[in-house]
Amino acid sequence: METNLFTGNQDAGPVKKAILDSENYQCTRCGSRTFKEAFVIKKVSGVVMGVPKDYVSVPIPLLVCDHCGLPAPNIKDVNRLLGNKTTTPQQ
Repeated sequence: METNLFTGNQDAGPVKKAILDSENYQCTRCGSRTFKEAFVIKKVSGVVMGVPKDYVSVPIPLLVCDHCGLPAPNIKDVNRLLGNKTTTPQQ
């Protein structure tokens, strides 16, 4: 049985202290410090996935701001993940 680091009876000592003393992420849009898990579902070719289907749905978890929905600041390639078309500014 797994023990929760913050509510369980097991003393996690320095690990728990380090986590509690660490800086919180903060939403760059609204300043909220709470995030929730959301999923992007990618439609991937069955050929690529090696299965005998036209396509396969692949859920990809990410964290989004609980208040405004902006993806957490540590998501790499978030625009590509969400399918947003980004344009390079004209010089």
